[in-house]
Amino acid sequence: MKFNRLIMMVTAPEPLKMKSRLVAQMGGTRAVEVYSEIVTTLCAELAEGGDWQFGLSVVPERARHHELFDNYSSSAQGGGDRGRKLADIFLNIAPGPTIVIGSQCPSITRDDIRDGFNALATHDVVFGPTVQGGFWGVGMNRDPVPLDPFRNVNWKTEDVLKPVMKNLRADRKIKLLRELTDITTEREWNAYKEGVSAAS
Repeated sequence: MKFNRLIMMVTAPEPLKMKSRLVAQMGGTRAVEVYSEIVTTLCAELAEGGDWQFGLSVVPERARHHELFDNYSSSAQGGGDRGRKLADIFLNIAPGPTIVIGSQCPSITRDDIRDGFNALATHDVVFGPTVQGGFWGVGMNRDPVPLDPFRNVNWKTEDVLKPVMKNLRADRKIKLLRELTDITTEREWNAYKEGVSAAS
């Protein structure tokens, strides 16, 4: 039986493992606090209440036992750049609809994920785009083998969605989900918190 699977890629909440820009702007201690809050927010929203199995893909492997991740099913990320890690997740997971998200976008909701799985019923690939030009999530049907659109992409830039989509054949059906903001700077974090306060 095939299940919907949602995988979140996470990293150890340590300054040397996190986005260097966030650490540079906030300092290591504050950046760890912010990242931990984002991960906690996403897990609270997405781990339960949806028609999918939720798990974490963790780097480095020792961080699987960190208290931030300890309550969730997890596996170790493979080596290589982000593209290689994404490809390995889709390659090694059981057949069925799978969505992989990052851990920098606290605005992702259950409705966003549900929209993604609904779209995979009629599309080959779904992307959740970010305002920075990347994507907060990607989903594919791993049946019988996964696509691999993540090769030959410069992951050191923010504008990675276009080259990833270009790697897909023209006949692939692609669905774009809601555009959201990754938290990569202190200003983006402050804007997110202001939005949460205004909505409450």
